[in-house]
Amino acid sequence: LDVVTKSGFTYRNRGSITLGVGSAQRHNVGLELGGRTERVGHYVNVSGFMSDRFLSPPSPRSIHNEGRGLRSFGRLDFRATDGNQLKLVVMGDGVNFDLPLDERDEMLRPQFKNLQRTRSESVIVSWDSVRSSEAVMQTNFYQRQSTVRQFPESIDPYGAQTEADRTLDTFGLKGDLTRLYGRHAVKGGIDLALL
Repeated sequence: LDVVTKSGFTYRNRGSITLGVGSAQRHNVGLELGGRTERVGHYVNVSGFMSDRFLSPPSPRSIHNEGRGLRSFGRLDFRATDGNQLKLVVMGDGVNFDLPLDERDEMLRPQFKNLQRTRSESVIVSWDSVRSSEAVMQTNFYQRQSTVRQFPESIDPYGAQTEADRTLDTFGLKGDLTRLYGRHAVKGGIDLALL
C-alpha cells in the first residue's frame, strides 16, 4: 500500500464542493481547493458532518444521540531548488456528540445526559533533499495535540454522571537517508519523540 497525500502540485488549480443528505439528519459538506505556481503548491480540504444517530447504539430508538464535527487538512509545498523541497502540513478536527440513552434511562432518569467533546491538531514540517541520483534525505518535525472531554449536560441528583479530561501532546524529530545500490534500496534513520 502506497499512500500519498494530495498536494497543490498534483491538484492543479481546481476545487470542488460536495454535499450529502441522508436520513436521521446524516448530512455532510466538503470543500477542496488546490493550486500551484512554478515553485509553490497549496491544498486545503475542509469537511463538516452531523447526525441524529451519531454512535448508532443497539436500541431501536435514538435518544440523546446527536453529533457534529469538522475536519480539516492543509498542505503548503515550496520547491526551493530542483533537489530541495519544504512541506508544511496542518490537520485539525473537532467533534461534539451526545452519549446516548436507552429507553430505560429515558424513563427512569430523563435528565441523565452526558456529552463528549474531542479536539486534535497536528503540524508536520518536512525537508526533502535529493543528495544525488542515488541518495535522498528526509527530515521531519512533527507535533500533535489531542484532547477528550466528557461532561454532564444537566445535573441529575439520582444518576451517575461522567466527567473526565484527557490531553496528549507529542513532539518529534525524524530523519532518514535512502540510498540505492543497483536494484536494491537501503534506508536508515532516527526518530526522537517526546510524549
